[in-house]
Amino acid sequence: VLYGINGDEEKWKKTISGTIVGKVGLSAANELLITTTSEIHQINRGGNDINGSSVKLTATPVTEAVSYSWKGADYLAIASEQQLTVLTKAGAQKSTIKLPFAPRKNSFIVWSNAGELTATIAGKTKGINLSIDRKRKLNEFTLPENDVWGVKTSNGALFVGIKQAQLITINHKGVVSNLSGGKAVTIKDVITNGKQQIIIVKTASKISFVTTDNKVLGSITPGFNDISSASLQTTIGGKSIITLLDGIANKNYIYALNGQLISEESFDGSNISTL
Repeated sequence: VLYGINGDEEKWKKTISGTIVGKVGLSAANELLITTTSEIHQINRGGNDINGSSVKLTATPVTEAVSYSWKGADYLAIASEQQLTVLTKAGAQKSTIKLPFAPRKNSFIVWSNAGELTATIAGKTKGINLSIDRKRKLNEFTLPENDVWGVKTSNGALFVGIKQAQLITINHKGVVSNLSGGKAVTIKDVITNGKQQIIIVKTASKISFVTTDNKVLGSITPGFNDISSASLQTTIGGKSIITLLDGIANKNYIYALNGQLISEESFDGSNISTL
């Protein structure tokens, strides 16, 4: 069951079928975008699917759906193990492209590459750039086998990962760059905050917030180890706040970027998404 909550008030709840795939995000039109093993939901602030119902899928997706705008229209793209499928916002199939490999999770970006609508997808050892309109491969590049996260930046598609405790990025041409942040253990999330793409990375003792252009925004040393989720948000006043969820105590801790604890609050439920 999906709940819509404003402050401490439950506004709506909605039953969704299947298991959620990937991250919960926002569509190009700012609706809540949720991909499950059987359907895609585009949910407005009132808790309703914008088309009156979800978009049914004919193949099980490997990654969450990507929403994008192109030439005045909104589309959805979804990747299964064998193909990339492009749908209209209403769910009608527009095209399919055969994939040379099964995509990894969190590894699918749609972007404009010098005017060419491009899907950049990560496989086990390679990444590929595909022309969506021309349905053809543009190029391939090497990727490390460890987990990577796909991010759309102002400079194109980018993958973020960890190699030998080093936080790295790999661009759509395969160029590898090292980032700051200490000896990295795991990436908790990669988020967009305004025009910045921010990597939330865990080291042995702290959580750091590093932009894809290698600026360390801040770090937190929490008093617990089981960090189920982490997020960074900007308040109406323009201040950045960090939330960490303690998976054992089921408490949400709110910090300032300088590491100061602002508040803590207990929650019921195992999955909390903040948008």
